[in-house]
Amino acid sequence: HYTPRDTYKALIRQYYRYGVAKTYTLRLHPRSLRLRQTAPPLLVAGLALGLILAPFLHWAAVALAVLVGLYLAAVLAFSAVSMRHADRSVWRRLPLVFMSLHLAWGVGFWRGLFRRIPSAN
Repeated sequence: HYTPRDTYKALIRQYYRYGVAKTYTLRLHPRSLRLRQTAPPLLVAGLALGLILAPFLHWAAVALAVLVGLYLAAVLAFSAVSMRHADRSVWRRLPLVFMSLHLAWGVGFWRGLFRRIPSAN
């Protein structure tokens, strides 16, 4: 049973922390990483790199547009599939929820990679 967070802010905070925590787990158990878990950090890296390079390189602007377009198409497709078992009232919010999960987890993952592991004391 899953209890949803009350606000987008709480949801984003939760998934950001999940991303950070995954880096701690990977330091102890590197083989625990699954291919699907690389998608949010790669998305965040691609968006960041694209935003930095797009003003200077035409190919980077095109790549960024393709990345954003494919991502939005995937989010809308998975939202539509998820709607089969959900109330229609959540349709407008579901894409934002998916994007919040992915971006927060990805940013948290990158933040965790460059953060020292807190001591147990």
